[in-house]
Amino acid sequence: MSSFTEEILVKKLREVNNTQQSIQTLSLWLIHHRKHAKKIVVVWFNDLQKASQTRKLTLMYLANDVIQNSKKKGSEFNQAFSDVLVGAANHIARECSEEKTLLSVGRILGIWEERGVYDPVFCKALKKSFEEGRKNPDEFKKPESPSLKKHHHHHKHKNKKDRNEKKIQETKPEPAKQELSALAKKRKLEEVIGLTEDFIAGDELLEPPDADELVRALEQLEQSASGDALVREKIASLPPEVSDITLLEKLGGKSA
Repeated sequence: MSSFTEEILVKKLREVNNTQQSIQTLSLWLIHHRKHAKKIVVVWFNDLQKASQTRKLTLMYLANDVIQNSKKKGSEFNQAFSDVLVGAANHIARECSEEKTLLSVGRILGIWEERGVYDPVFCKALKKSFEEGRKNPDEFKKPESPSLKKHHHHHKHKNKKDRNEKKIQETKPEPAKQELSALAKKRKLEEVIGLTEDFIAGDELLEPPDADELVRALEQLEQSASGDALVREKIASLPPEVSDITLLEKLGGKSA
């Protein structure tokens, strides 16, 4: 019997046909090389996915012969095929449209259950996968990769977040401009208050503050967000003639 290599295995799988003699001959060769059972099953499953409908059925007949006749030699093939049979059954159910092929594969699965080739739980899983593949072929298509989805979702969420932050930055006043505006108001108020204090103290060289200018200064102070404690304290300490806008006319009379 010829030695085992993957190239020889691939060649033999391609040459096998749907006759009892061809299947049994290849089955005996595979069982003889059962120490390579895992590699054999991987190559078998890859070939099954590429094969035509007729060859898919032939490869299932081959698997059935190897699984059942290798039990006397050991469990290598029984265990190796159990890793791919659920996927193989579903693949055939989805890809094969010929009713004859589907019925034949269904009979093979039934034989495994009747003869106890595999335990009832595994046989039930095989039948379920096969039946679901026949009823809902589109549901078993390869889904989009989870990492791609997570990345896409993360990228989408990040773009939305960036847009929101940009919008907030556009509508938010610049701190530097706010500080300059507040400082200018403060200096203007201090200037008016200083002039008023000097006028009340009797300094004849100073002219009384303009009434409109004082009113605007007082209004700006009331409209400021936080104000300045020191400036407000100075305003509060001034005489009624200054703090009461209605009495500004008296200041003008005194100057006269």
